[in-house]
Amino acid sequence: MPTRARVIGIGEPSRGDDGVGLAVLGELRARGAPPGTELIEARDPSALVNLLVGIPLAILVDAVAGGGPPGSVLILHPEDLEGAGVRPLSSHGIGVPGAIDLARTLFPEHAARRIEVVGIAIPFPAPPAAGTGLSPDVARAVPAAAEQVLSLLGTPGGE
Repeated sequence: MPTRARVIGIGEPSRGDDGVGLAVLGELRARGAPPGTELIEARDPSALVNLLVGIPLAILVDAVAGGGPPGSVLILHPEDLEGAGVRPLSSHGIGVPGAIDLARTLFPEHAARRIEVVGIAIPFPAPPAAGTGLSPDVARAVPAAAEQVLSLLGTPGGE
């Protein structure tokens, strides 16, 4: 079956709550990904450029600063990521919005036609604590975020 969607978990688990995108991927793997869906880890947002090419739907799962109390799950569109008080976290040179823009610029005919972002609000401005795992509020949000991904894939509840 051809790939119809790619779910990309973004983050670094060794940086505390920054690893929530990968935790959501783990939850999706445990539930079983729908047919035609790839689950991919991206620890560096610069890897997104190539991952956003050659598929109709990309769902990015990442920690976000802003958007509600820690553990809030948000459904965002790329245009929501700039100037709306909500932003994916990145400790690298290129962030999620930049990677999306670059993919669309370099590969205008082949970049994903639809890109959604499932953001999980993390405590901010406190930096992610190294080696501590997810905070309790963020850990509790993992199943709800996985449910949102499945809903965006058109498979609520994984059915």
